[in-house]
Amino acid sequence: MTFLVVPTLEKAHGTGHLLRSFELARSLRALGAEAYLRAGAGETHPLILQDPSLLDLAVQDGHLRQWDCIILDRFRTPPDEFARWSALGPVIGIDEGGPCRQDFPFLIDLLPPLPGASPANMLCPSLLRLPRHRRQSFYSAR
Repeated sequence: MTFLVVPTLEKAHGTGHLLRSFELARSLRALGAEAYLRAGAGETHPLILQDPSLLDLAVQDGHLRQWDCIILDRFRTPPDEFARWSALGPVIGIDEGGPCRQDFPFLIDLLPPLPGASPANMLCPSLLRLPRHRRQSFYSAR
């Protein structure tokens, strides 16, 4: 099977999406799947440079490549982008909160969604990457 994992790389969204996507692509490869990470042209994040073999082969024989599964960890996928990815293969959304949330054939939430949001197929908080060293809160410092 072929998988394309697409994280958000936009500033102000942190690196959690990228870290989760990177680990997911590597885990899928360890299971024997053909998995790639989609990054923007010229992306220089140190994590991506750590394993450039994960970067996708978007064009194959002069055409955009089809995928068995495209995993979007995009935060808020715009409709035009959702349509582009959907044309290349079935999409799975991770923690999607955008206007296309209800359009994903399969949706995984890491945290319970806001009231009124369409339900996810799966709630999986174990995918949430928590820091090893947490700040001491005001209440625990007493």
